[in-house]
Amino acid sequence: MRALAVTGAQRSPLAPEVPTASEAGLPGFVLEAWWGILGPAKMPPDLVKRLNQELNTVLAQPEVRDVLAREGATPKPETPEEFGKLIPAELARWTKLIKDANIQTE
Repeated sequence: MRALAVTGAQRSPLAPEVPTASEAGLPGFVLEAWWGILGPAKMPPDLVKRLNQELNTVLAQPEVRDVLAREGATPKPETPEEFGKLIPAELARWTKLIKDANIQTE
């Protein structure tokens, strides 16, 4: 088996010789998995800030980065505001794709 492309915006450190989908001829194609931590509505801002700081501290630890890298994941520490923009952007992206492709539930 031979890898044709990775779906991330950047080449994978696990297989740097494998091009991205964009480099392989699918311009703009990016499909990345992401994870995040969410809290209840109206969570106190100081608690959100503290949890974000602690999470980003953990993600900066070499041991954690190494474990994630072995799984092909790249930590991307962000602010709560930056992460808050990701969810609606992803919803809009996938909603458009579903509508454009006329995908129906069964």
